[in-house]
Amino acid sequence: MSSNTGASASPGASPTDSASLRKVFTTKADGQFVLLGAESLPPIPVAVTDPLDGFPCDPKIYLARTWSVNSIPYQVFVPADTYAACQCQLLRCLNYTRGSVPLELKGQKWYLREDVYKDWRDLEMALLRLREFSQSATTDFHPRTRLFSWPEPCRYGYAGGDANHTKLGWRIMNSRAAFILVMAEIAYNSACQPNFWEEVVYQHFGRHMADLLKESWMARDGEGYEPLQSKNGDNRRLERVGLFVDADRCQFGRAVLSMIRARIPLWIIWGKCQIPGQAERSLESYRPTEREVREAEQWASASPPPPPRIAIERGVIIVTALPKRRVPRRSGKGKLVMLHLAGCRP
Repeated sequence: MSSNTGASASPGASPTDSASLRKVFTTKADGQFVLLGAESLPPIPVAVTDPLDGFPCDPKIYLARTWSVNSIPYQVFVPADTYAACQCQLLRCLNYTRGSVPLELKGQKWYLREDVYKDWRDLEMALLRLREFSQSATTDFHPRTRLFSWPEPCRYGYAGGDANHTKLGWRIMNSRAAFILVMAEIAYNSACQPNFWEEVVYQHFGRHMADLLKESWMARDGEGYEPLQSKNGDNRRLERVGLFVDADRCQFGRAVLSMIRARIPLWIIWGKCQIPGQAERSLESYRPTEREVREAEQWASASPPPPPRIAIERGVIIVTALPKRRVPRRSGKGKLVMLHLAGCRP
């Protein structure tokens, strides 16, 4: 991913108005992509390393649409536009780019300007408390995998100084990305816990702070509160980048329904096998039936590329031989079907 900390959603890849809508695209190799909450199949994303393998030095890459990692399922809640998502009163202090972040010179070193530093420090303390209270919501969702809580933003260096203001700027932007990922974890945990904002948050933070938190992108319609931005009709603040999911390896299947209810776009790939390998049984309901595929409208590539191949090497999902574009024709093995997913309305 580039240095831009906000990942723009691909055309046609934004959440649909109906959380129950899904599409199924069958490749020429009989692999199947199930699209949940999205209108089209965007470009196949890059892979990312599992943060359990070592300290994630560049958190910005996890703000993009990638293949899912079992230890950080909350990545699916990252906003498609992190700057549009942070325009509320509580998060406005984060809305700086590397070129606009305010620095000040003290002696021989540059530092984040004092007033902004204090805002970031106070926000970090509040978010870390909120994350701690939210973590009990998903304890039972991941019996087979270890979850990774994102490192504190201060560990990326926004509180320190540097003689090189450019290097300090990059550290501050990494800290900002860490803020977003901590909030994504809170959003994920709260989506899996009914009445989280009205009961848990109010109990520990009081009404004023609870209201400020609920106006942020972490709280979503359908979870006991309608965000301020939703009332104002600014959907950019609600869009999420979503994730590509390998059905054969996904171990957070029990949380997929909460993601669907939150209108998170998901692209799930199924291979030729009829039964998932390491995946949870709860993910099985998102595999298309033989009838759905057989009765689908036929699609195919103009120049058939090799099918996607997915491999795991040292915890990294590697994708090769990717399809570039699709055009319809009267015959071929590729198929596309639209249907409604029963029982998945918010």
